[in-house]
Amino acid sequence: MGFLYLLLTLTLSSVFLFLAFVSFLILKLYTGKSIKDPNYPPVKGTVFHQLLYFKKLYDHEAEVARENPTYRLLAADHSAIYTCDPRNIEHMLKTRFAHYTKGEYNQTIVTDVFWAWDFCCGWR
Repeated sequence: MGFLYLLLTLTLSSVFLFLAFVSFLILKLYTGKSIKDPNYPPVKGTVFHQLLYFKKLYDHEAEVARENPTYRLLAADHSAIYTCDPRNIEHMLKTRFAHYTKGEYNQTIVTDVFWAWDFCCGWR
């Protein structure tokens, strides 16, 4: 009888801790992200949706982009903006390219790609 009580206690404790962690994660995802603010792109899910649609991620992202050319996915500490709107991409490349980088490694790669494109195609 003592063994069953211990097993039940451990099971319920682990379920409680798991639910507490999930609740904390949900609160962290959705608080302070200006979800309904019209000044920001609409929220179309969380980063966990990418796991949910992992096998068809490209198709899912293309479907969402058809509905809204610019949208956000929420993460625990930030929100990622996805865009396929040519006006937004042109703005990022022409005016404030240095503000949209993701670190030195990615900046080097993107700079090399666009330099080669500019050199070969005469873009600008």
